[in-house]
Amino acid sequence: MFFKISDDIISKPTNPSVQGLSVILDNSVYNPGDMIKVTGYGEKSTSITAQITSPNNKVSTAHSSISSDSTYTLIFILDKDAKVGNWKLKITNGDHEETLSFTVKN
Repeated sequence: MFFKISDDIISKPTNPSVQGLSVILDNSVYNPGDMIKVTGYGEKSTSITAQITSPNNKVSTAHSSISSDSTYTLIFILDKDAKVGNWKLKITNGDHEETLSFTVKN
């Protein structure tokens, strides 16, 4: 596994202004060992699936819940030997899906 997952909420975004699913990364470039914070909105009290794909197409999946105020926060910790390159993060909530890219560099 190239990351650790925690459901700990560090901070909540402000109230959503649109319906559906939103995904916000705290940065676009990370180093091996960094913490990646993902926040957003979805359908309240439902589950989400996070799928991370590394540059060599290794896929890891995590599941979490969206709170009653429609927000979620996911924390990923990249391994210290995480593959350098372009990564993809896909968040799915019901029929809604969002994909973002980020870079891991030394």
